[in-house]
Amino acid sequence: QGLLPQLRRAGGRVLHLGTSVAHHPQKGTATYGITKAAFHRLYQQLNAEELGVPVATLSPGLVDTEGVRDHVTKARRLDLPHVNFFDAAFEKGWTTDMDQLMTFV
Repeated sequence: QGLLPQLRRAGGRVLHLGTSVAHHPQKGTATYGITKAAFHRLYQQLNAEELGVPVATLSPGLVDTEGVRDHVTKARRLDLPHVNFFDAAFEKGWTTDMDQLMTFV
């Protein structure tokens, strides 16, 4: 609430980077997926409240970041099944480059 007046004055907006895991659960992603789903719902509510600050969620797909690569390494050690998806995504070029995402945003 303390930030809202400043966002309004500056014409600011809020963009949440979402994830498909928020809506399509995968083994080993409970905390991350539930948190992302909660943020998505929070931003829907903020828009419904008409607070004068646009809020949106963007799900850009799999973004190739250090954090994602670190997650895959840890998930591989735990033998989690979604590692296969990440391996295929990196191999087939299904990822979005961070610089490309930032240009879009």
